[in-house]
Amino acid sequence: MNPNSVKYIKSFSYVIILIVTYAIAASQALQSFSYKWTTIAIDKQYPLNKVFDGDVPKPYAVRVLVPTLINHLHGAVPAIVSIPITERSRRLLESVIGAQESAMISDTVALKYGILIALNFSFLLATLFILRALTKQAIGNSTTSRILMDGSPLCFALFLTISYRAYNGFWYDHAELLLYTLYLFLVIGRFRAASLFVLAVSVFNKETAILFPVIVFFALYKDELIRRDLAVYSNIILHASIAAIAFVSVRYTLEVQNGVAAEFHLLGNLSFWFSLNPWLSVTTPHVALIPLPKPSNILLLLPMLAVFFSYWNVKPNLIKNGLAISLTISLPLFLAFCYRDEFRNLSLAFPFLFLSAVNTAANFYKIHPQ
Repeated sequence: MNPNSVKYIKSFSYVIILIVTYAIAASQALQSFSYKWTTIAIDKQYPLNKVFDGDVPKPYAVRVLVPTLINHLHGAVPAIVSIPITERSRRLLESVIGAQESAMISDTVALKYGILIALNFSFLLATLFILRALTKQAIGNSTTSRILMDGSPLCFALFLTISYRAYNGFWYDHAELLLYTLYLFLVIGRFRAASLFVLAVSVFNKETAILFPVIVFFALYKDELIRRDLAVYSNIILHASIAAIAFVSVRYTLEVQNGVAAEFHLLGNLSFWFSLNPWLSVTTPHVALIPLPKPSNILLLLPMLAVFFSYWNVKPNLIKNGLAISLTISLPLFLAFCYRDEFRNLSLAFPFLFLSAVNTAANFYKIHPQ
């Protein structure tokens, strides 16, 4: 056989295995997410039917991207596909909230829920590949680096499962991860039109996307911003303007919706974080009888901090600047507006925490090759 053909077959086989491996990782993460988030299916404030009808209170009401997308896809799904999706969706709902409660949910809502789970799987799978691409910005092209590039997104998916709360997450979480990492990738690659489009779409998914340009441009162009480089400032103003227009438009459209602009949880959070609960907390991401430490558990938190901040002096500016600005912004928001241990609301720092961990691993293997 031609050597080039053999090389092509090997490369093709590796790509297929990589795709399937990432799909398995995304699938197990979504399994963990779905049996937690599904607990809100018949919740009084944001049950599934109100989510898909856009009848939830603010601030959730302005997060319209995913429900709108699902409603459009719902009408396009043929019966040969919709029937098995509905049946499987009902089985998933029954396994979490029980048969009696599941019977209260219509077939339409069950189908939309099935579409949502499939979408979230696609979002997370795409995110893993974007993280793989972003890894090239954090490490070199050595053999160790290529192994880390392929393997590190799998670790991200695994650790994502312990970031989910014991009860509920939200329909927009995985779309946010995808759009944020994609926006970072596009800005790094200087795909201006595409990055502006993704930014606008991101604001319709969750309003905190208005902070994307601030974080990403500071991470990439801190020195230029300090020097008041006009080209960088004009670019960030353009991106901020697009985000602001999207933000105002969705807020104006849903002005009559009940609710508040943001939920304030500072006092309750201070009481929670000054107790022993978060520092000793565990979660069961898959099997209810097998507890694992939450990210705030002191047994895991200290090693994680060591991984994120080791080899700081040799980390690229993209990582150091990105970590500094994303944590500076997201930690106060997390403390003031998030409920207790909603680690998903630290998502503004997720890409940079991921890149920092990968960079630490790369440096570790350079210094300790065996």
